[in-house]
Amino acid sequence: MSTSTDPGRDPVSIDWRKEVVVTFDLETTGLDPVRHSVVEIACVKFQGGEPRAFFSLLVKPPHPIPAEVTKIHGIGDQDVEEAPPLPSVLPMLESFVGTHLLVAHNAPFDLSFLRMEYARCGRPYPGFRAIDTRLLARSVLPHLGRYSLASLTRALDIPLQHHHRALSDAWACGDLFYALAERSSGEGALPLDGILVG
Repeated sequence: MSTSTDPGRDPVSIDWRKEVVVTFDLETTGLDPVRHSVVEIACVKFQGGEPRAFFSLLVKPPHPIPAEVTKIHGIGDQDVEEAPPLPSVLPMLESFVGTHLLVAHNAPFDLSFLRMEYARCGRPYPGFRAIDTRLLARSVLPHLGRYSLASLTRALDIPLQHHHRALSDAWACGDLFYALAERSSGEGALPLDGILVG
């Protein structure tokens, strides 16, 4: 996975054609990880551009979902009434991700929520790091102008059927990652400098 000789350091590049990566996305009750919580989490495991497995769960937050937020992702209190709370979901997430590198669109947002949720439940944070496809797109397509997931998938003709649902967005993020990686590195390794965040 890494061209670094020190296994304790972040990888400096990956062979995107062979490496297993896990794309992920969260839906939340708002934009502030301190005041808001996760209501849906999804991951898709990809290798060589092909999906291999997926993980998707609704999550019961500790407070009601605001109506204006439900209008965005379509998840209401009734949908999560029987869902597990996030502390019971985190071990499943860790097991699914394993040692693979994460990929997310606007990764700092999702990682900030994960960090806060781990802190709330007193569980050690696994040190997740993620390739940010938004940063990758800015380097590969510098004149595009808009870098939202919807804008990028539209520009690159990538399917995005249920935007603002975690599994659909994670799946589209994977397709976007491979489209951008091919444009960035061709047949070579993808450098991670400037696009790997945590």
